[in-house]
Formats: sequence, C-alpha cells, structure tokens
Amino acid sequence: MRLRRHTECNNIWHWGEADSLPVCRAHACLFLDEFHSRRGNGDEGRAILLKELLNHKRAELYCRLGAKCMDQKDWKEAAIWFKQATKAYKPFSEATSP
Repeated sequence: MRLRRHTECNNIWHWGEADSLPVCRAHACLFLDEFHSRRGNGDEGRAILLKELLNHKRAELYCRLGAKCMDQKDWKEAAIWFKQATKAYKPFSEATSP
C-alpha cells in the first residue's frame, strides 16, 4: 500500500499534535489503521481511529470504523458508525478524501 500525498499536507509522514491539519491527521490515521490491520492487529488501528475522533470528527474515520464492523458482521455497530459519518465533517471534494 502506498501512502498518497495530499495537496494540503506538507509532509504526511511528519504530523504533530498542535500544528497539523485535520485532513493530514485523517490520512495518517487511516494509513496506520491499514498498516496495523495488515499485521493482524486491527484493535490497535481501531484505537488510533477512536483517539483521532476525540479531536477531529471526520466522516472518513467514522466510515472506516463502520467498515471494520461490517468485516466482523457486526451490523448494528456498523450502522451507528455510518450514521455518525453523515453528521460529521465531509471533505470538500474526493481529492481531499483518503
């Protein structure tokens, strides 16, 4: 899996707590979730997504959590996450979405 650069991000690999753009953080969290899932540690990826949601309520993060629940056939929890995604910030365009 390749990490895509985003036009709003100077360097997605170096994102800090105080000065990062929410979209860069979302990209990084989604990448880390994918990384941990491929290594068989999906719970750590889920924890990263949940921690980021405390700071930035982004639709991409809710959708990833919903997809993870669907993979486990937990339809009720998946529906909750997807419903939250409809209420969260959505990227202006697909180009800004990971």
